[in-house]
Amino acid sequence: MRKRILGLLTGLLAATIAAVSTTPAMAVSTTSTMIDVSGWQTGISVPATGVDIAIVKATQGRSYVNPDMRRAVGQARITGMGVAAYDFAVTSVDPVVEANHFISVTRDYIGQGVLPVLDWEPAAPWNTGWALTWLRTVERAYGVRPLIYMNISTENSYDWTQVVAGNYGLWLAGGRYYNTTLTKDQVPPAYWTTRNWKVVAAWQYTSSGIVNGWAGRVDLSVFYGSMAVWNKYARASSSGAAVNPQSYETTSKSTTPTGSASSIAQDVIKGLYGNGSQRRAILGSRYGEVMSVVNKLLAKTTTTAASAYCVTVSSGDTMGAIATRTGRTPASAWSVPSGDVNLIYPGNRVCYKTASTSTTTTHTWIVTTDQTLWLISQSTGVSISRLASLNNISNPNLIHIGQRIRY
Repeated sequence: MRKRILGLLTGLLAATIAAVSTTPAMAVSTTSTMIDVSGWQTGISVPATGVDIAIVKATQGRSYVNPDMRRAVGQARITGMGVAAYDFAVTSVDPVVEANHFISVTRDYIGQGVLPVLDWEPAAPWNTGWALTWLRTVERAYGVRPLIYMNISTENSYDWTQVVAGNYGLWLAGGRYYNTTLTKDQVPPAYWTTRNWKVVAAWQYTSSGIVNGWAGRVDLSVFYGSMAVWNKYARASSSGAAVNPQSYETTSKSTTPTGSASSIAQDVIKGLYGNGSQRRAILGSRYGEVMSVVNKLLAKTTTTAASAYCVTVSSGDTMGAIATRTGRTPASAWSVPSGDVNLIYPGNRVCYKTASTSTTTTHTWIVTTDQTLWLISQSTGVSISRLASLNNISNPNLIHIGQRIRY
């Protein structure tokens, strides 16, 4: 079983259900932490990890059953954690057959607050109708809408109109922090853009999470809502419809900001003021002032040759594709903001390093009280590993006040 890379969990509101407002002016005051475990984490003490919600693999295909499922689910339920059980989709199997296998294995959990989830990362074929059939079949049995998990690229690349119309929640996974070692208390700022869903309920931000009581790395996610919201979502309401969780969209700002340009710029970098015309409208008369600071914070390199060739990364781009498309190969000859050609993101400006082109580091961060390398990474957009390499830091957990961090 290949390691799961991604996941995106969203929920749309049905007209007849109680729901949380998703207006930009309302901020999410409470989030919950999530861990998902499979056979790779057999024996893990789920309550000892300290997270709020456990999502446990139950089945795969028409016959596989996770032998550790009942122990892990039982632990979570006894200790009052939020619980979900998921099926890893195998699209060569009929969706009704696979859904019924999942239902038969998890039948004891139906109506007990255990939320069903479809893990959507099949090799082939990419048939969104298969997913819709599975979701509808399980919904009829459970009386609650399942969630569907997929990566950012999958959400952006396929037409999920019917699944969205069915109000099936989306759990998103992947992105720039996915291989970064993080804890449940180090949730990065969200930055992604969805094509089909307008509401994102949860985000799996790392596959290298550290939790108490387990030596290996685990997948960690953030659920954009309180445990009260999760419990309503996992159980059926009186109308038989799932209650929608809060979304990341509600964490954005919508009023003209107050405070220093520097502090506002940090929030802009975190994505709290949106992009493009939305950001310009919210910042209003302070747009130029704040963006000047943002640009200074994000300017990593200075190109010294007028002949440098640069492009802006689009959604779905890779450096290999850009190099081939432009005829400027190899991909390793390009300069990218992260310093790693395998880590590029939409909106990045990447430049082909010709013989006459050179780049120089232009910024230094001076560490102040209570700052960590992780915080500096989030503020500058440079990965922790890159910062450690640039500054000869052997232990990323040890930096000191007054230390100068190049980026």
